[in-house]
Amino acid sequence: MAEGMFYIKLDVPQFYRAQQAIAMANDGKTYRGMFRDFLSGVLKTGTIYAQSITHKMTGSLAKAITWDYNSHKMGGRIYVGSGQAWHSSRGVLREPSIYGIYEHARGGSHAFMERTLNERVKQFAFLNFRAAVARLPWP
Repeated sequence: MAEGMFYIKLDVPQFYRAQQAIAMANDGKTYRGMFRDFLSGVLKTGTIYAQSITHKMTGSLAKAITWDYNSHKMGGRIYVGSGQAWHSSRGVLREPSIYGIYEHARGGSHAFMERTLNERVKQFAFLNFRAAVARLPWP
C-alpha cells in the first residue's frame, strides 16, 4: 500500500443476507450503490477539508485538490490534480501537482493530505460506515 493511502475491506460472511439488507434500506440499490454513495461523500468532505487546511499563498494548490471515484474498482482517491497550472510573475509555469509534493513533505501543518486522513477520514468515515451498516434492516 502506498504511503498516505487507505483501503476499506468489507468481509461479509453472510453476503446474500447483507445484500438483501442493503437493498431493503436503500430503495432497491445494490451494495455497490450504497458503497459508492458513502465513499463519494467521504471523498467530497475530505477534499473540502484538505482544501481548507492547505497553506495558501496564491490558493492554486488548494484549488487543485480534487477527488474521483472508480466504480469498477469500488475505490476513490483525493489528490492534487495535474490540470491546474499558473504562470508566476516571472513567467515560470507553476504546477500544484509538482510543488504540492514538496509542500506536503515539509510535514507538520503543511502535510495537508496526511492531516486530512488522520483528522477527517479516520475519525469520521469509519464510524459513519459502521453506523450505516448497524442501521440496516437485517432480514
